[in-house]
Amino acid sequence: KGLISGGGRKPWRQKGTGRARAGSTRSPIWRHGGTIFGPQPRDYSYKMPKKAWRAALCLAISDRAKNGKLFIVESLELSEPKTKAAKAALGKLGVEHALIVTSEGDAKFFLAARNLAAHKVLALEGLNVYDVLNYRELVMTSRTAKAIEARFAGEATAQPAGESNE
Repeated sequence: KGLISGGGRKPWRQKGTGRARAGSTRSPIWRHGGTIFGPQPRDYSYKMPKKAWRAALCLAISDRAKNGKLFIVESLELSEPKTKAAKAALGKLGVEHALIVTSEGDAKFFLAARNLAAHKVLALEGLNVYDVLNYRELVMTSRTAKAIEARFAGEATAQPAGESNE
């Protein structure tokens, strides 16, 4: 009733009219009145803890490595950004449904492979657990693999302020 505009005045006096008591024309039982227990917009979003997210990503990548589905190549260099060339390069690796993680130096390959239907190309910053698990193979360069390793090694050795190794 409070969310509806109008109805600030009492429609008729309390006693003597023979009609029921009424305090507002925007009461839920009146036409154009409020809604009883109406929907209240709420935020159901969830933010996963960073440590759990890191652990899940490490497990997903190690699962691909353990099952022989992690392909680390020396480089993903192409002479020109053509989808046909990217498809041929991935065909030589023998991957059919792969997530390809690129770094800054692989811009031509990123442009060439982003249109492939069976593959997904992600920048290193966009690497996530869902995509790693959603694709059968994981392809990355050795430079990207070292960057991922350094990222996780740096986060694992970092200690909260005030704690020591004593």
